Amino acid sequence: MKVAAAAAALFLLPAAALACPGDCNGDGAVTVNELVTGVGIALGNNPLDACRAVDRNGSGDVSVDELVAAVASALAGCPAATPTASSSATPTSSPTPTVNLLPEIAPLGVYFTYPELPIALPLPASDPEGAALSFSSTALPEGAEIGAASGIFEWTPGPAQTGPFYVPFTATDAGGLSASSQLPIQVNPPDSCVEATCDPASGCERPLKPLGQNCCVAIDPPPVAQAVADCPQGRVLFVGRNYPRGGFGRIANCNLIRLREGIQTGPVVVLNFETRCLNPFNVSLDVKLETADALVFNEFHAPLNFTIREDRYAELRGEPFAVNRNLPHDQLEGREADLTVTVTDQENVSVSTKVRVVLTFNPVPDLPDL
Repeated sequence: MKVAAAAAALFLLPAAALACPGDCNGDGAVTVNELVTGVGIALGNNPLDACRAVDRNGSGDVSVDELVAAVASALAGCPAATPTASSSATPTSSPTPTVNLLPEIAPLGVYFTYPELPIALPLPASDPEGAALSFSSTALPEGAEIGAASGIFEWTPGPAQTGPFYVPFTATDAGGLSASSQLPIQVNPPDSCVEATCDPASGCERPLKPLGQNCCVAIDPPPVAQAVADCPQGRVLFVGRNYPRGGFGRIANCNLIRLREGIQTGPVVVLNFETRCLNPFNVSLDVKLETADALVFNEFHAPLNFTIREDRYAELRGEPFAVNRNLPHDQLEGREADLTVTVTDQENVSVSTKVRVVLTFNPVPDLPDL
């Protein structure tokens, strides 16, 4: 009702003579955003510090008349102060009220780590005015803490604390304005095929060991659910093996990949692909499977259209790849191989993944979808 009354009285009021009601940042103009801020103060949704220029009488409240005056300034422009002819003194300017802006939080990708490695991650929040922030969380993993003043998330995951974790946090400035986000963390089980390099502030890089260094101690380990971040930081690519109707079946290091005997084409590998934060139409696939001493296949498939799922992933299932028929079976059965996949969309945005697999001609069970 206050906003409606202000609009109805708009054309009845002249612009103020010397002041500029509603000019929150003191730049000599009243914008729509500043009007919205003033209305929020009148309704009690914003603190008065967000725009003291709308409170003309200094009462601590914003009235309908003050809102109308701010709207009039937006339409007619802010008047300029004119010194009187009898005054020769230099006019003294009044301090311009400052606007308290919300804290800013940078986009977050997934932080990757392993059990028993310390995390000391500075949360990416800042105050536009350069003021100090205080940090808090409503739900922390067991053993974790956030420094209220430092904004550093600290945690050493235990051996049983694997999988995805989403840590909510809030950054608050001295004026009481706050912004919230969540930190996605992926705690992977120990992986004998990865030569990880880890930093407490940024997480772990996870390159595979070179082909020829057999690393799969446990064959076909059970899958672990994966954390996901918002787009575009959450751009990911997974490969699945389930066929033909057994779900997707994401593979991880040391999972089995079946080489299926074809009737006319020779052995083939049938794979599923799922991605996120890419355009799913007119997609191209580069897929290579190689052992330490043999190229099993290297194929380019395009154009392909992925199907969008309810969880915002896009998937393609049952794509076949022909195995080099000149390779003897006894050179492939039980061999470790690197499966390298790159998906590129029509905007030329790409995402890649590489996983160490174990080859077999024997049937493999479906992997569960987590």
